[in-house]
Amino acid sequence: KVNAFSFKNMNNLKYLYLSRNRIEVIETDAFYGLFNLMNLLIKENPIRVIETCAFRGLPNVLDIELKNANFGELNQSSLCGTESHLEYIEVYESNLTKVDPNTFVSFNSLLLIYLTENKNLRRISSNTFKNLPELRVLNLKKNRLNTIESFAFKNLTKLRFIDLTMNQLRSVEINSFSELPPNISILLDYFHVSAVSLRPSHVRRHLISKLVELGNLKRYHKTKVLNIAYYKTVKLKN
Repeated sequence: KVNAFSFKNMNNLKYLYLSRNRIEVIETDAFYGLFNLMNLLIKENPIRVIETCAFRGLPNVLDIELKNANFGELNQSSLCGTESHLEYIEVYESNLTKVDPNTFVSFNSLLLIYLTENKNLRRISSNTFKNLPELRVLNLKKNRLNTIESFAFKNLTKLRFIDLTMNQLRSVEINSFSELPPNISILLDYFHVSAVSLRPSHVRRHLISKLVELGNLKRYHKTKVLNIAYYKTVKLKN
């Protein structure tokens, strides 16, 4: 357990590594007072509870990494207090089951989000990733995602890369990618989607594997390259 104000007298600390302990609970204001901390790694701990505003009082922290944790939901209270300055968040090989749509509200400095190898993460809801003006990379690789709802990605004007590989996607709803910038690269291989609807400006940058059905090809009449070779395509509808 990391108690409230555990490090309050360590004002000069810049890097804090708490990996491979037996931390199960991180209390509210656990790290309060680490005003110069830049990097916080809490890997390979069985964390089941992150209390509201556990990371408050870290005005200079840029990077938070959590690995092998057991908490189920990532929400706004999980990262309370880091909104204005956090640049990098990574939660991987954990028991993450849900990312609440309000989790990243007001994260104006966030550059990279890595939520990977979470075996119980199955859905990305509408508006989960929105209004992140500096976000460049969104890595959702190797989860168990089977559904991406409409407008899951919205107002991400500087986003350049999304990795959705090695998931179990079966439903990519219409408008899932419609609000993304035109020059983005999206990786979608290793999935079993039965229907997908994408903007023409995006299609030429997508790798779509094991496609069962691609509906309404007429909408892609301006597409320069459509690569669906060698992906066990069963049916194409015009």
